[in-house]
Amino acid sequence: MLHLRYFIAVAEELNFTRAAARLHLSPSPLSRRIRDLERELGRDLFIRGHHRIELTAAGASLLPAAREIMRRIEAVPALVRDASGVCPRTLTLGIVPEVSAGVRTAVLAALSAHPDVAVRLHPAEGGRLLRALQTDAVDLALVTEPVGVPGVGRVRLECQPIAVVVATGIGFDGRTSVRLDELAHLMSLGVSVRARRRWSPWRTRSGDSARAGAPGPTR
Repeated sequence: MLHLRYFIAVAEELNFTRAAARLHLSPSPLSRRIRDLERELGRDLFIRGHHRIELTAAGASLLPAAREIMRRIEAVPALVRDASGVCPRTLTLGIVPEVSAGVRTAVLAALSAHPDVAVRLHPAEGGRLLRALQTDAVDLALVTEPVGVPGVGRVRLECQPIAVVVATGIGFDGRTSVRLDELAHLMSLGVSVRARRRWSPWRTRSGDSARAGAPGPTR
């Protein structure tokens, strides 16, 4: 559902920066979510140029269907209200793109067990969502740690490993651990969880160091 919301924003703006601003995200995670959707569908949805993007035939075909799907989803609270005669309370759920599908599905399923609650999704970056929690602009947020914000409680729902892969011949050969500050000068590239499962060996982060073959938790 969120992937379709992201797709619609990019398709309407035809610009990742403007679409990301509209969704209160950074362009980079938005681009990754679109790539995830393209992999799931097995089709490219956009033609990416240096200064402009365009919809492919598959993207143009998906856009009206995606709008209709989102229209129907957004109409669900009204349908429930009309059927039950109860006016549901709207709960605004903030969510960062990095939250796994499993956690997202489980939380939405738990909330759907309460017919008196209508959930409104609010995708954004973690910092924005934490500030929104402090001002009651959102009621609940799925974010990655660290949280550490006054007046905001937290419950850990999932731990995911973070891994760092380094090339041979740049000073880390034979090492079993590496400090994060030793990596600060290196160019970095984010890799999805799906891709990480296909790569080895790993040097992985745990606390303030990275250790080979010992994935460390992130929240």
